[in-house]
Amino acid sequence: MIKESTTYDEETKEEITTKKAVFDAGLGGFWMVKDLKKTESKPILTNPGLIPAHKAELFPIVDGFTSLKDNKETINLPNYFIHNDGTSQNSCTLVAISFKDFGFKMLENWITTFEQAFSPNRQQQQQNHANIVHLNIMEEGFLKMFSGVLKFLIKRNTPEEKHENTLLYSGKVEELKDILRMHNTLCGYVVLVDGTGHVRWMASGRPDEKDLQTMISCAKELLMDGNNSRNSIKNPSPASAAGRVKLSPRIKREKSSKKATRTSRKLSRR
Repeated sequence: MIKESTTYDEETKEEITTKKAVFDAGLGGFWMVKDLKKTESKPILTNPGLIPAHKAELFPIVDGFTSLKDNKETINLPNYFIHNDGTSQNSCTLVAISFKDFGFKMLENWITTFEQAFSPNRQQQQQNHANIVHLNIMEEGFLKMFSGVLKFLIKRNTPEEKHENTLLYSGKVEELKDILRMHNTLCGYVVLVDGTGHVRWMASGRPDEKDLQTMISCAKELLMDGNNSRNSIKNPSPASAAGRVKLSPRIKREKSSKKATRTSRKLSRR
């Protein structure tokens, strides 16, 4: 349903009405199952191409992720995706996002295809960087109680070489879901983020051959942005960020609340 709220702007003496998509918790996961059936497991359609750099928005800010390799140091997004080593113009990160095991299983073909396309065994030059990061988010309160046990199980079932780039988070991420349109948490999502931390492409669900080809084509375009050298997978290193997601959602949601939020952020920066 759509929740509408009205606030009064003291400066302009005007009423501001905002609308936001709200999902009834009483329905549990049933609406999500229905949504996946209705959209053929693709709540968000695959972007046909890259979002232009001047229209791309910064990946939503989330602080408090930890990696399977080191659970003591907290990781900030999008800082983790940003390259300050001079490769920001010819690098990209495939961000695979899942909230539940059902969604995690949807990500396998996306990740495997990306790995095969940019495997260091197939590429000799190391000047460009194609990275893979998996975000495993646990929102439910009862799961948070068992986060230690869940982390142990995830770590045991994840190859050691992927521990560093498998990030875990326990808690609500409403802004992340709202900006990236990831309201259906049964689904898995993939995002291509460029070297400056901006969202350049996104898709959801299980991919078909065309989806996979589009992902690889968009990733290559990002990698070739700086020069024409070959590509290789390399672990990203944390950095610091500043900057600013036109997506292809199957179901259009109310945008006025997000516009109001973006405007307030711009004003605060001034």
